[in-house]
Amino acid sequence: VVGQARPFQYTLEGPLTGRPCVYFVATVEQHHSTGRSSYWTTVIREEKGVPFILDDSTGHALVDPIAAKVALDVDGRGDSGTFDSPNAREQAFLDRHRTSGQGWVFNKRLRYREAVIEVGETVAILGEGVREPDPTAAPAAAYRGDQPTRIRMTSSPRFPLLISDSPDTTT
Repeated sequence: VVGQARPFQYTLEGPLTGRPCVYFVATVEQHHSTGRSSYWTTVIREEKGVPFILDDSTGHALVDPIAAKVALDVDGRGDSGTFDSPNAREQAFLDRHRTSGQGWVFNKRLRYREAVIEVGETVAILGEGVREPDPTAAPAAAYRGDQPTRIRMTSSPRFPLLISDSPDTTT
């Protein structure tokens, strides 16, 4: 299913950019140099999501991203280093994870990456869903009419949801 992500009950805030979202993955990587070569290691990884509504042209589904496999495009970037201190959000993120951006003398060379499912962003979801009564829909017109339903998409141990905001999957 391809559609736009809408908040269900709550939204999150991207920890590095402050963008309203329903899912985020934030990482901090540290640069290491061994003389001849250099490499980056991940020192912090935080991932969080809340249930959200997926709206397409035919209706909507409730998506529970718990235990889903998520592939998001990194669309928030930042760097800090020797003479460039982390900004306030980056510093708060480091502090929350009890990590210092300060080396022996100079700041450590760090890069910050954030991928989010923003409110209103187009996403693709592959997985199974079940039909359930929709408590948010208007009641049926007839006294004994059918109660409106919605699709709830969740992961199972054998079949996790696959969620992506990549243009390759959403177009």
